[in-house]
Amino acid sequence: MPDAPETGRPTLVSTLAEMPDLLARLQADHRDDGRGLCTGCRTPGYGTPGERWPCTPARLARAAQEILDRQRGPE
Repeated sequence: MPDAPETGRPTLVSTLAEMPDLLARLQADHRDDGRGLCTGCRTPGYGTPGERWPCTPARLARAAQEILDRQRGPE
């Protein structure tokens, strides 16, 4: 798992990669609505209405998924 080079501590993304249930939920909740907006961030009371996709949670989830894919190797 990649650590932050300056501190040697795990990053938010590497920690998220260790939480597959949370990662899957982020990926399911923060999707493109077909108009370039995030479905999760548009939910009243959560995030920023009108947030463009990929939003910050979606970008974090994508980066965490890339870590998992590298760990699993080619299929």
